Amino acid sequence: MNCPQCQAVLPDNAISCPHCKCRFGTPPPGYDAANTQISYIIPTNATWLSIAAGYLALFSVLVIPAPFALIAGILALLDINKRQARGEKIGGKGRAIFAIIMGGLFTLMAVLMLINAGM
Repeated sequence: MNCPQCQAVLPDNAISCPHCKCRFGTPPPGYDAANTQISYIIPTNATWLSIAAGYLALFSVLVIPAPFALIAGILALLDINKRQARGEKIGGKGRAIFAIIMGGLFTLMAVLMLINAGM
């Protein structure tokens, strides 16, 4: 198949030309361009708890929100796993894991700072 605009040779199932960026044809079944593109900016199809955990994890570098990020991350991961076991297509697992890692790291840092301050 050739691109209708620049005549570049393309695979038969192509929906756009990588050379001239021309779009043509029909997208594959189930493809939702609006939802796919917006999910890079706005967390779509994620639980509110995983979104909150992700933001708490970002602020955990200030040390005070770190334990809350850890707790929210664990709760979000448990909620996501429970929903996926029921067959729901839900996202946010990456945010929950990020919250657990950052929350745990900075909670440990806060505990070590408190121990050093007491000695």
